[in-house]
Amino acid sequence: MNTIAHTTESAPEDEFVDERVADPGEGSTTRDGLALVSRFVKVQPRSFVLSLIGGIGWSLLVVGATYVLGRVTDQVITPAFDIGVGGSTVLWAMFALCVVAVLRGASVAIRRWYGSVTETVNQAELRRAVSHHLLVMPFASYRRHQTGQLLANADVDITTATRLLMPLPFSIGVISLAAFSLISLLMADPFFALVALVLFPLLALLSRYYTNRVSGPAALVQERLGVVSSIAHESFDGALTVKTLGRQSHESERFAAAADRVRTERLVVARLTSYFEPLIQMLPNLGMIVLLLVGAWRVDSGASTPGELVQAVALFGWLAFPMRIVGFMFESLPMSVVSAR
Repeated sequence: MNTIAHTTESAPEDEFVDERVADPGEGSTTRDGLALVSRFVKVQPRSFVLSLIGGIGWSLLVVGATYVLGRVTDQVITPAFDIGVGGSTVLWAMFALCVVAVLRGASVAIRRWYGSVTETVNQAELRRAVSHHLLVMPFASYRRHQTGQLLANADVDITTATRLLMPLPFSIGVISLAAFSLISLLMADPFFALVALVLFPLLALLSRYYTNRVSGPAALVQERLGVVSSIAHESFDGALTVKTLGRQSHESERFAAAADRVRTERLVVARLTSYFEPLIQMLPNLGMIVLLLVGAWRVDSGASTPGELVQAVALFGWLAFPMRIVGFMFESLPMSVVSAR
């Protein structure tokens, strides 16, 4: 899209495209992605901040829920098997669990709603700005850029460029969840925290490695999609000429070859993703197994309580699914940067 931005005549809408769709520059994909996010946030700062509050609030409430679950285990469930507990104690335990669950659900609703607002408003602004540029840019620009590529800029690239906005607040919430979980585990038992200190950096390094590896293939996919769109537009627009000259087979072969190149590049991205996603899902579960072994030893030695072990296992269980969302954000990041460029 920045090819359009550099070849257009000056207009009030130029500021939006120059500021938010310009090439993020040389450097790592992560740094370019952060620069892109900052440009999008300027469009809807209030909605983004509220979605962020929802994401971080969710992480606090998850840790709070596991803490309540641990206390219920130690003060209600375990005593119930030994000396028994009163009905009021059980009711208070149920009430505490329900309150935390309701608040957690409210934080999810806030995050999703305002995340959607941030994404859709940015898409609308980009479509308006790009459409304006397509209407006012000189004829020489149309000759330099294929029509299909311009159509891809105005449609697919805008959707892909803003694709990371929806999972971003949740991903930041997951990062804060890791930090809050580590503090909670340290308070419960340092040995539990040690398992997390090995797992969390490993997940971060894995995500970083994947982002750097997939950025090149993702760029090729977006480029190939523009070529496919261009060939299709040329064939449809010149259908009368194609039929008159008997070029149907040639045009079909051109389109098939371009589509095959898209398939090849997408399979490269799919192969990298197929390695990355299982690892992201597997590591928290392996951490949970290690945690159970360490926890059984600590409980048996009297250094920890069953409730603290339940709390730690619940935290690791919560981390397993959110890490997939973080993985989705890292998958979207390279493609968003390429589309914005």
